Amino acid sequence: MQIKLFTIPAFDSEAPTEEMNKFIRSHRVLEIKQEFVSAENGAYWCFSIKYISGENKNYYSGKKEKTDYRKILDEKTFLIFEKLRAIRKEIAQNDAVPAYSVFIDKELVEITKLKEITIENIQKIKGIGEKKVEKYGKLFVEKYNK
Repeated sequence: MQIKLFTIPAFDSEAPTEEMNKFIRSHRVLEIKQEFVSAENGAYWCFSIKYISGENKNYYSGKKEKTDYRKILDEKTFLIFEKLRAIRKEIAQNDAVPAYSVFIDKELVEITKLKEITIENIQKIKGIGEKKVEKYGKLFVEKYNK
């Protein structure tokens, strides 16, 4: 177990907050303690984060069989699927989240089946709710239609 400290100014804290959030998303966090500090040089939040070193890989111990979509999808559909996966990967990297939290592979396959990739059509897919559409839908559609 390790400890990392973050100090975030009470005002204009966007960059330090994002740095801390990326750290939290990429590590297995055990505990977070916070304290508000007011000093001569200003006010700030101090966060103490206990974590296990190493990336927050999938800690699920069970094995899940992978699906080979190249075998399941026809060539044209697979090319669309590959493009969608590249877009998903870019969005996930920018948000420092796992790709599956943007859209899972099954959702991407369903998107490839749409006649037109729009926010309205994406929202009709099982498993893709309003929040996911709000957070990723518009950007996803824009990047696909470039």
